[in-house]
Amino acid sequence: MNSTISATNFSGGRFQLRLLQDGNLLLNTRNILSGNPLVDYYRSGTSAHSNSTNSSERVIFDAMGYMYILRRNGERLYLTQRGSVPSGDYYHRATLDSDGVFRQYYYPKNSTGNASWEVVLYIPDNICEDIRGNIDSGAYFTPSCYHEGKSNNGGDVLGFIELNNTDWVFSDHGNLDPSSEQTCKSICLEDCFCAVAIYRDAKCWKKRLPLSNEIMSATDNMKAFVKYWIADGPFQNPHRPPRERKDKISLILVVSVLLGMSVFVIFVLIGVICVGFLVIYKKKPRNTYPIRKAVESNLPHFTYQELVEATYGFKDELGKGAFGIVYKEIVSCRKSLAFETDDKGVMVLTNLAWDCYQEGRLDAFVENDLEALNNHKKLATFVMVGLWCVQENSSLRPTMRKVIQMLDGVIDVAKPPCPCSFLPVIDL
Repeated sequence: MNSTISATNFSGGRFQLRLLQDGNLLLNTRNILSGNPLVDYYRSGTSAHSNSTNSSERVIFDAMGYMYILRRNGERLYLTQRGSVPSGDYYHRATLDSDGVFRQYYYPKNSTGNASWEVVLYIPDNICEDIRGNIDSGAYFTPSCYHEGKSNNGGDVLGFIELNNTDWVFSDHGNLDPSSEQTCKSICLEDCFCAVAIYRDAKCWKKRLPLSNEIMSATDNMKAFVKYWIADGPFQNPHRPPRERKDKISLILVVSVLLGMSVFVIFVLIGVICVGFLVIYKKKPRNTYPIRKAVESNLPHFTYQELVEATYGFKDELGKGAFGIVYKEIVSCRKSLAFETDDKGVMVLTNLAWDCYQEGRLDAFVENDLEALNNHKKLATFVMVGLWCVQENSSLRPTMRKVIQMLDGVIDVAKPPCPCSFLPVIDL
């Protein structure tokens, strides 16, 4: 049985499970191109050279989920520990995975959706300790004693990355006992063939390249110092004071933080400006009565010819404003001056409208116009609006916008005051 190359590539990988003729179950590496076996890293120890009847014959994976080696004499050597497989309806499988570990899994057939494949057996127990030689699957480093023409025995060129509880068990290059942590790093820094320094219990081990068989240990007092080039830039001056280099690094950090804050402030300001424009736009008064609304109101409509006749050919221009040119009109179908019945004086139309409004005799104001009297409420509204518009005190006069709103019935028309303070009758 061959392993896969990876979890997604199911081509033949570089690990192999074999049952030898001498009865040993074997895990070994292999040459992927030729398929030839290389180094073994697990043996079951089930060979029987002295008695061939006791040698292993087959590897059995039964329906109950147990795996064992069957000898020729019928004896079973269980690989799966008895009682470790749960009873019930399960799927079982055994694979040689791409990392070189032979694993046995089980999975419930009646899964609720939260179950996963569980491992009940794995061989060997610790692949990192059992495998030997430079056969791991990790990336290799190439040793180098020089960088850009400079020796690597200077602290300005090389540095260390510190890893806790990490070791490469088969890459020893030398050791120092006893040693301090600083001494351990120093002797590795001065040795161009030292890639990693391991410090544990006042002892130091130097590791060479290529590194293999990395393990993570539960020991709290072990440290790994991995050597690396500090930078690919110009070679640092070894005579530069350390404080100057530290200040330069601090300056770079401060400038970076300030630039980052500046970008953040710019985005915040843009957001505030956008929100401000949005608020101003919402608070900006809108034209409640556009032209279309005015056309659709209950105001009377006039043709152009009717306007020409009412203004005597646009003869008397009263002024200009935001709504256009204002011309003199006759509202009540009466002249602005009306003679009294005894012909001794004249009545100003404004005063006449006020008197009729005060006395509740609007029928007299419109001279019993049946069309106007059919809608007395509308007639009263027109007269009240007219009285507001002819106030002598210009500050009391409503705007044209408000006039339209009052005529259209959108807002109530308040009771108007007397438009003038002098006597209504003028003697001739």
